[in-house]
Amino acid sequence: MPNKNIEYKYITNRYLYAISFIAILSVINFCLMFFSEYSQNKFANIINISGRQRMLSQRIVLHINNTFKNSNQDSKLEIESMINKFSESHEFLINQNTTFSSSNIRDIYYEPKYNLDQKIRTFIGDCLEIINSDFSKNKTNFILLEKINESAKSDLIKTLDLSVSSYQNESEKSIKKILLGQTTSLISTLIILILEIFFIFRPMAKNIYEKHNQLSKSYQDLKISNLDLETYKSELEAEKSNLLSLIENTNVSIWAVDINYKLIIFNSIFSQRFKSNFGISPQVNMSIEHYLNLKDYFVWKNWYDKALDNEKFTIKSSTSDTTTEEISFNPILNNNRVIGVTIYSTNITDRVNLEREIDEKNNLLISFKSLIENKEN
Repeated sequence: MPNKNIEYKYITNRYLYAISFIAILSVINFCLMFFSEYSQNKFANIINISGRQRMLSQRIVLHINNTFKNSNQDSKLEIESMINKFSESHEFLINQNTTFSSSNIRDIYYEPKYNLDQKIRTFIGDCLEIINSDFSKNKTNFILLEKINESAKSDLIKTLDLSVSSYQNESEKSIKKILLGQTTSLISTLIILILEIFFIFRPMAKNIYEKHNQLSKSYQDLKISNLDLETYKSELEAEKSNLLSLIENTNVSIWAVDINYKLIIFNSIFSQRFKSNFGISPQVNMSIEHYLNLKDYFVWKNWYDKALDNEKFTIKSSTSDTTTEEISFNPILNNNRVIGVTIYSTNITDRVNLEREIDEKNNLLISFKSLIENKEN
């Protein structure tokens, strides 16, 4: 049983290790796929907002120019809405910049060479100043209008284009890293599966195959043993039949007991006498204390014990109804060891009576002869 438990634990641990490795890698792959999709959506949103900034800057400049030229105050709210959206998008992009590992985008927003953050804030401030002046056609507004037109045509628009390109580059780099991670994870999974085949599944399959062969051999041995057992049982039944045939073809009461004084076998003569004496039928494994009274129990026990001591003897026993039995006790030996006693009981009442009658007649003849001799003298 301990060996079976060890074998069970060995096989269980093997496939648990294999499943655990595959499960861990599957979870890693799932996380990478989820992160890849999340990153793609995130970068797509950032690139979309960044590209929209370029479009909004052009629209704001266009509407301001039209409104300033036509003195149409109805466009003021629309321009303010676009500026608010432009400002909110700028704040969103600044907050997202901290998530990028590269410094290129941060340099575009804060380094003096590009300083996109300052340019956008200045652009928004100039636009709001013109709007807040209700598009008055004064010298200051003309200067501001010329400034934002120039910015929208060259400096600002170029820097916005550069930021969009940088976002796209950062997105591609990040996606490549994720793809590299997925590829590495896939290759690792394949390598681990190959290693599991050689170091887990193959030895486990070999072990199972060997156990299968052992079980097959044990099964064949068991079949042979069963055949031998069936043969032995058939032989034993044949011997028992022969023995019963022998003990039944006689008028002698025959029975046998084991070392515990229990009946092993008996013939029909014994069964008839037993039932006549005790009122019950004898049964195999019935012990003498089940049918003998205390006095007879000790008498028969002493006889059985004497025979179990490997002593062969014969006694004569008389019953109250003037029946006389000649009882022979014979030890049953197996490898020189006593394993029971065979008893033969023969009714010799007629012989005893005849012997008694002969003795009485002989005594009578002797007495008559003595009487005649006395008269002659």
